[in-house]
Amino acid sequence: MTIGGTRTAFMVTDFIEGSTLDRWKPAAFADKLRVATVLAGALAVCHATKYIDALGFQAQGVFHGDIKPSNIMVGANGRPVIIDFLQVDVHRLIDPSIVDPELLTSRSATDTLGTPGFMAPEQERHGIITESTDIYSLGMTLADLFSGSVAWFVARRDVSLELAKLIDGMIAPDPADRPRRMADVNAALAAMA
Repeated sequence: MTIGGTRTAFMVTDFIEGSTLDRWKPAAFADKLRVATVLAGALAVCHATKYIDALGFQAQGVFHGDIKPSNIMVGANGRPVIIDFLQVDVHRLIDPSIVDPELLTSRSATDTLGTPGFMAPEQERHGIITESTDIYSLGMTLADLFSGSVAWFVARRDVSLELAKLIDGMIAPDPADRPRRMADVNAALAAMA
């Protein structure tokens, strides 16, 4: 859009009345499990999405790259919404001058794509964003959701053995030890519900 002779890019989003996941603290375990299942289901759909890339090839998988409690809004109706989805990619597609293409290939870009403490080791070290890195980040987010903090989750284990085993697998340092697909995480959470 051109405003006052200057080309201006902007993004319009829905207003979500509610709070971020890190501030949303329901008492009922069932509410937390329902939110976790919805999040895994939404990410599974994103990861299975097929599209035509910039070169005209069919590609599969839309990844978030920065799943964390503050990037999830829980509406007043209790429905979670993932926010800040692919922000760098959106800006790059709108106009390469907004995010310098050289920045996206530099080491500093990998420092800014994700959040320490929620990024998978391979994402933090190499800037790799895959389905497996989203699984890791969701696992860290779920540890925080169910226990109030990742450290508390690891130390106390005040969730069912089945849920603890799933989250432990999701946050495994080696991607080969994590669930293979987000759809598998979603199915496991749905079975617990």
